[in-house]
Amino acid sequence: MAAAPPPSSCDCFGIPPSASKHKTNESKNFFANERTFMHWIHMSVVMGSIATGLVAFARREKDPAHMEVVQGMATLLIMVAVLFVVYATSIFVWRRKVIAMRGGNGEDTVGPLFLAGCLGICLIIIFFQGVVRVK
Repeated sequence: MAAAPPPSSCDCFGIPPSASKHKTNESKNFFANERTFMHWIHMSVVMGSIATGLVAFARREKDPAHMEVVQGMATLLIMVAVLFVVYATSIFVWRRKVIAMRGGNGEDTVGPLFLAGCLGICLIIIFFQGVVRVK
């Protein structure tokens, strides 16, 4: 009498285990990639809007030195927002290629930490420039 095959080699519904293990839902991955891209772009638009508000606020200032400081903060925030857009676009294109080739997982662990650090430094500079008034 032959022994029963181990459960891992079971031919469920005529699909060999090796074929069902590596099958992915590509449309789901493409939409997840686009959703992530849109979230990054949304964040950069919010930062750009805040920077635009800072510039509009700086124009009301009577003190030209303070106006220059606020415009510098807005410029710094705009540069970080542009960095977010460049990162989001490059990662979107890269992940699309990875998904299309069905290779790897398309995960980036360094980029978000770098961008969060840049944003954190930018916010710290803006905070201290707002607290320490130019004499």
